[in-house]
Amino acid sequence: MSDIDTHRPPAAATPPSPGEAEAITTKERTQLQLVLSRFVRHKVAMISLGVFLLIAAWAFLVPHVWPHPHTIDRSIPQNVPWFQMWEHPLGTTQLGHDLMARMMKATQNSILVGLVAATIGVTIGTVWGAVAGFYRGWIDAVMMRIVDVIIVVPVLVIYLVVAGSIRGGASWYGLAILIGLFAWTAESRIIRGHVMSLREREYIEAARAMGASDVRIIFRHLIPNTTSIIVVAFTLAIAIAIIAEAALSFLGFGIRPPDISLGQMIQQAQTAVFVRPWLFYLPGLMIVAIVLAINFIGDGLRDALDPRQTMVRR
Repeated sequence: MSDIDTHRPPAAATPPSPGEAEAITTKERTQLQLVLSRFVRHKVAMISLGVFLLIAAWAFLVPHVWPHPHTIDRSIPQNVPWFQMWEHPLGTTQLGHDLMARMMKATQNSILVGLVAATIGVTIGTVWGAVAGFYRGWIDAVMMRIVDVIIVVPVLVIYLVVAGSIRGGASWYGLAILIGLFAWTAESRIIRGHVMSLREREYIEAARAMGASDVRIIFRHLIPNTTSIIVVAFTLAIAIAIIAEAALSFLGFGIRPPDISLGQMIQQAQTAVFVRPWLFYLPGLMIVAIVLAINFIGDGLRDALDPRQTMVRR
């Protein structure tokens, strides 16, 4: 009797358990890595970040190698249209300004105003809202009524009154401080609402039981846990401050000559909008580009900091 060939087919592979499958498709990452990974995958935000960095590099670095000042230079030909001379690619003004130099200086001032004003406003709003939300009761009531009073009065009116009383006009940092001192009410309300929910968490009760002071609880536990809100609010505050500066300068209550800002450039060129339109539209387009870029960056940060997104696929 001949031997029978009994080759058996290989046994089917055992399917991985749900835990093993999860381990195959995901890997553990720190919170910062998760946030950065989600932000990098946000294409619009990354493009906007690149645009903003290019604008900032152009405004802050190129003036060091550009041969013309942003002030009046009698050696510069007047009323040169843009892209007619390589030496003055954006043209010149009727008084003999090189528009490229003025655009760089104005963009630099507008970005600085936005950054400083946003830092001041978000800092005040965060501390104010955290204190009100933590203590609640009559302290919260008084602090929120102060916020209501500031909200009722149009902020632009406050800016006009204060800026108009400054003899000789405001410098960029003076204007930034002025905007920051009154541009924090929205942030304070948002932070207050978030802190009121955080103060009931177990880790806050544990900190109280261990004898932590109110100041330590607020600045060590509550405010750090509102970082995602603060970051998004900061980006939006930059855009709001830049628009506020442009509005004040356009109305003649902002940065005054010989200093320059984008709003002031628009105000000075409004009579030449049909004759030399590049003097009017270029600063306006720069404001639009900066504000849109910052807003899209804020959208990307908001999505990246969303705590509901806890897993990143390989």
